Amino acid sequence: MSNLNLNENSANTKTVVLNNLYNEIFQNEDVTNQTVIVDNFVNLIEEHGIDSIVNLNLKEKIITSLSNKPNFSTKQGIILICHQLQTKLKEKFEPYLFSFIESLIDLLDDNKSINQMINTFLTDFGNHMNPYATIIILPILFKKLKEFSWKIKVGCLSLISVIAQNATTQIGNLLPIIVPQITEYFWDTKYEVKQAAKEALTACCNNISNPDVKPIIPILISANGNPKETNIAIDKLMGTTFVSQVDKQTLSIIVPLMNRGLKDRDVQVNRKCAVVIDNMCKLVCSESDVEPFVDKLLPQLTRVAEEVPIPEIREYGQRAKETLLKAINNSEINK
Repeated sequence: MSNLNLNENSANTKTVVLNNLYNEIFQNEDVTNQTVIVDNFVNLIEEHGIDSIVNLNLKEKIITSLSNKPNFSTKQGIILICHQLQTKLKEKFEPYLFSFIESLIDLLDDNKSINQMINTFLTDFGNHMNPYATIIILPILFKKLKEFSWKIKVGCLSLISVIAQNATTQIGNLLPIIVPQITEYFWDTKYEVKQAAKEALTACCNNISNPDVKPIIPILISANGNPKETNIAIDKLMGTTFVSQVDKQTLSIIVPLMNRGLKDRDVQVNRKCAVVIDNMCKLVCSESDVEPFVDKLLPQLTRVAEEVPIPEIREYGQRAKETLLKAINNSEINK
């Protein structure tokens, strides 16, 4: 018999053993017994290599199991499998995990025992996830935040909080997208969701390093979620002396407030926002930092510069507009 046939027979035998173990996992409801079998199952996968996941069609098996109204032992077993594979294989397992993580997140809406298990797994996953996978997982979490279940919302926001501590650079770069997505849940009717949203945005904004703004970040976060606090935050920004470089992380938490203030009927609030924008944009070193916010600021500054009835305030608006255009280094926008 050729070596090729021997290798094929060996691979087939391993797959049969793994398949039998996989099925045995779900024949036990007792978590201790399931854990023992899962340990053996995952140890064999680790021993045989990542290819054994493909040979076993594990991804398809898990997706099928989760989509067919799984019972308690199936849900518990799958969480144990994923947790152990993530622990053992780390980043090597992530591409497979991302293909069905939405179905795992849905288990947050299950009973207390399953909810606790999946929360524990997601927390561990977030702590050890490859930071470069942040761009993949965030859209999934933002999508699941649209779910009706408050438990799913809390779980997703909690996972964002964990990722923010693990993938600091990536979260910082994505703050222009993250801030409006999370702020939306500051107004949720469920207290637990509102609290989780505040904690998630606070964790993400911990990646803002600007020393001029850092002392007032809690005020800015709160104002982003509560329009009644906008003027308080704007006054704090008016009292801030900007001397350090202003990057997109810093702008991410400030621009929504500036956009809101520039739309205010009180022209004095418009003036304050124009002054803050003028001061900040003078310290922007890269056009890529300010470009994500041009659509939010430029139309409103143009309105202040052209339509406010008080000449002095129109001048503030025009000055801020010119500084913004200079920061993005694109005169075409001004034509």
